[in-house]
Amino acid sequence: MIELLKVYGKIKDSVEIINSSASNGVLLLILSCLLHLVVTPYFLLLEIFKGKFSFFGTLQVLWVLGHIGRLLILVEPCQNCLDEYKITSSLISEMALLEFDKETKKLLKHFASQFFYAEISFHACGFFAINRNLLTSVCGAVTTYLVILFQFNGNGGN
Repeated sequence: MIELLKVYGKIKDSVEIINSSASNGVLLLILSCLLHLVVTPYFLLLEIFKGKFSFFGTLQVLWVLGHIGRLLILVEPCQNCLDEYKITSSLISEMALLEFDKETKKLLKHFASQFFYAEISFHACGFFAINRNLLTSVCGAVTTYLVILFQFNGNGGN
């Protein structure tokens, strides 16, 4: 049981190291994805509204898919880690309900309380958490900026 507590401490330390050392780069990558996911669909939609979907339009579709893929490559590993953390937390809580000797039961309760009070999270410089909720936020921001761009240009850029 003590080994589990040590492993948990190492996992928590690893997440903190990742957050502190990679936050700036991850922030720039996500902002880059956001920018590209606004600009690229804008030009794609302009092509569609003009009625001439050519090689340029196909290229824009590929770029949009590439930027979505890049965003998923950043988000999914963090989400998978958070999902496994929740599964482990519930397993430890279930184990604490089983019959063990007093010392083991005490350690399990302590271990379960660590999971409850010290959740892990991945973030980009503390601005936002990196999980699947980020995907919906990016979709909302992209949609909002696209609407604003089309309103400024009036009638789809015609």
